[in-house]
Amino acid sequence: MAWCLTFCNSSITELYDFLSYIALVGLVLFALAFISVLYITKKDIGDITNINKKIKHVTTNINNTVLLQRICENIPKRNDEIGALASTVRLMSKTVYQSIQEILQINKEKDLHSEDYNLLSQLRSQAVNKEILLREYYNSYLSAHTESASLTKVSDFYDAFELSSSKLVILVGSLNDSSLMSTYISHINIGLMRQLIRLSESIKLPLAHSMQELNKNIADNNPKSILTSVCIMIIDRKSGEVEYFNAGHNLPIVYRANQGFDYIECRTAPVIGAHTAQQFRSINFNLEPGDSILLYSDGVLDCTNAKLEKLGQVGFENMLHDENFLSPIETVNSLNNKLKKFTKGGSHTKDYTLFLNSAC
Repeated sequence: MAWCLTFCNSSITELYDFLSYIALVGLVLFALAFISVLYITKKDIGDITNINKKIKHVTTNINNTVLLQRICENIPKRNDEIGALASTVRLMSKTVYQSIQEILQINKEKDLHSEDYNLLSQLRSQAVNKEILLREYYNSYLSAHTESASLTKVSDFYDAFELSSSKLVILVGSLNDSSLMSTYISHINIGLMRQLIRLSESIKLPLAHSMQELNKNIADNNPKSILTSVCIMIIDRKSGEVEYFNAGHNLPIVYRANQGFDYIECRTAPVIGAHTAQQFRSINFNLEPGDSILLYSDGVLDCTNAKLEKLGQVGFENMLHDENFLSPIETVNSLNNKLKKFTKGGSHTKDYTLFLNSAC
């Protein structure tokens, strides 16, 4: 009996010790679990707080592209739901950053274009004033008009100036480019050609030689292949002698007082800016009192009516038949009105220029 009681007491003690051990292990495991959960929760809270701050930074620094880029780089990376949220915020931040970059670039281009448009408007005003000036100064024997296909881009150009008391230079040109740069290039062409023509006259150099040097410089530095066609005439108003140069431009029309109109059936050079090897030349002919010279650009022939038919050379010739060429201003106005009437309901996709000079 005593042995039984001793065995029972021993078993109870061992059971108590075992249960105490189990309880202690459980308590340690619970403590570890609690610490782990606390650590994980704290990390989650930290990452969520970080993401929340990033979102606030995105909204408050939306115009600061440098900070936006840094925000994208420091968002936490994880493989759980919080990681998915972080990825979404990272993607949103990058999208905002790229959008801001695009907006800044667009605004920059808009500012640049605004400056271009303002300058182009000034240049167009100068062109209109130039047309009025030519009519006033050369009222009895010269008139010019350019009709632009665009409000801002002008690919045609013309000029008239005196070399001496008796010599007058007239020229009409056109570019194969219709971008915003065409107006700038047209004005540069006028300036260069004026200087080269004056230089040729002062050193008694044939006009074709100077224009060939201009062509070499342009052709060697012409990555966009912008070509210039031009017709230049140097008219001695005392003798009636004309030096004629035509680089790939429309054939000019000569109106003879007693014979009607005819073409100068000759181009003396290729378009400027294409090749350096080809030779340039000029020729001479004479005008009689009462004769007139009509220069024009290919935009005249490309005018289109409502039936989508182009005017063409024959159509333009038909317009010339009933013109008497007595007054340059009246003739240019009349031809311009005919062209507008022809294109009513249609269009002209290219600039066109009319330039008429009458010999005294």
